[in-house]
Amino acid sequence: MSEVGAPDAPVPAAPAEPSASLAGIGLLLLHRGDPPSVEGTRDWLRAWYSDPYAFTSSFGRGTQGFFGGIAARLDASTWQQRLTESGGRSPLEAQANELGELLAKKLGVPVAFGALYGAPKIGDALAKLKEQGATRVVGLSLHPQKCDRFLKPILRALEESGSEVSVIDRYATSKGYVEALRAAITEGVERAPGATVLFCALPIEAKDDRAGDPYLAQLKDTTTAVMEGLTAPWKVSWLSMGAPGITSEAALQSLRKSGADSVVLVPLGGAVDELTSVHAVDVTLRATAKAAGFSKVERARPPVGYSVFIEALAHEVRAHLARLKALGF
Repeated sequence: MSEVGAPDAPVPAAPAEPSASLAGIGLLLLHRGDPPSVEGTRDWLRAWYSDPYAFTSSFGRGTQGFFGGIAARLDASTWQQRLTESGGRSPLEAQANELGELLAKKLGVPVAFGALYGAPKIGDALAKLKEQGATRVVGLSLHPQKCDRFLKPILRALEESGSEVSVIDRYATSKGYVEALRAAITEGVERAPGATVLFCALPIEAKDDRAGDPYLAQLKDTTTAVMEGLTAPWKVSWLSMGAPGITSEAALQSLRKSGADSVVLVPLGGAVDELTSVHAVDVTLRATAKAAGFSKVERARPPVGYSVFIEALAHEVRAHLARLKALGF
């Protein structure tokens, strides 16, 4: 992973590092995870669909597990095709592990990645941190914007693990995160001068937004902060139907009809690439844009590839510990 800073623009002074001890701390990177392979897709989907905290159901756990198995069998071929068309393996775990290595070096603490529905499971990652000497664990969501749909299953899994873990659940406008996205967009626009920037957000359902999920508001905060000072036209879209806004495919068609000739696609909602965004952006949307007549189609890199993002996460960890200390924890 190459590490680059923000483009040649005035960089605001970095915030002062909070005063907090890192002694005994272990850092746990948290995500749902992705299917491990084409062969393991069905088992992974069964575990996901059977999670009552990820999918609301009027059934009990046992009954939901039964129907989850049926749904996994029906959907397995679709997900297997996505995985195959995306190179046969999700980049999520490799990027999360590399992020962990960089944060471990930056903070001087053990770092592990834990997933919900496949290896490395959250419980195993916690055990690994304790073996490495951690007496207190801080969890870090790999979703920069707080989203109940993404976060609640993870929090429940942490509760059921029996370990005390405090969680950093958002950093939507953190300085380094914003700078990393801005740098990635700038690089894309340099390759496609005059391009329109299309943010492609991981989806939630419109009913989640109506119920008060904070995700949409935080996406707006992120995109506003990122595009401040940039002159490119931009739009926010969603990677599936049923979300609280226009789909990315419909947005592409609309932009082309309005005269846009080039586009920079920007995955949004994750600190690392996951299969949902990789396949949608790199396979489906790229093909849609080409078919619509765009002459240039670029894709912004994930924030995990930028040193300013590593700095931002390290700052978030220290600030989190300082807040807990101030509260007496």
